[in-house]
Amino acid sequence: EPYRSAWEKYDEIVALAEKYDMELIVRISNPPEWSRAVAADAPDFAGSFAPPDDFQDLADFTAAVVERYAGRVRYYQLWNEPNIYPEWGSYAIDPEAYAELLKM
Repeated sequence: EPYRSAWEKYDEIVALAEKYDMELIVRISNPPEWSRAVAADAPDFAGSFAPPDDFQDLADFTAAVVERYAGRVRYYQLWNEPNIYPEWGSYAIDPEAYAELLKM
């Protein structure tokens, strides 16, 4: 398959929302496995919903998304229900860590 930008799908969603005069609430969560060291050693341990090892990775990605869709997307949700299992991976629920993630 020819090269396809990872942004293409999301660009199309944002364009369609604009076309049909809809506002999106974009949820940013579920970082890729490479962002967690335990994923390389034991992929099932952390769970696919676990936060990244370095919260700055998620902050950098979030900044890129916000910059890309500036003026087109007004609302963002950071993470999904981090107060329940398995939305924080297989780790214990950690409100302090979630607050740290939000501060990035």
